Amino acid sequence: MSHDLHTYGSVEPLYFFLVDSAGNRIAGHVFVTGDVLLIVDGDADIDISAECVAVSQGCYKWTPSLASRTERQVIAIVIQDSVGTAFIDNGMIVATGNHANARF
Repeated sequence: MSHDLHTYGSVEPLYFFLVDSAGNRIAGHVFVTGDVLLIVDGDADIDISAECVAVSQGCYKWTPSLASRTERQVIAIVIQDSVGTAFIDNGMIVATGNHANARF
């Protein structure tokens, strides 16, 4: 998987892996409500679980449905198994500084 850096306001997909407690990649997981949350600039959580899909071999992607979801100063994505322990909790933080020329 190779692609250019994301730009501020991008609606290009962001990729992440799911792994179990032994470090094995988990393929084919179907996310349920509360599994993947988007927090932008400290606002209320936005459930983006339905927007996340499997790509291959334990890799998944989230494609922002709105440019405004990445036009923020700090973007946090929390990845958690909301109903069990199928995978290890994970997440990512992107700090753009609210700058229109930011790349991530």
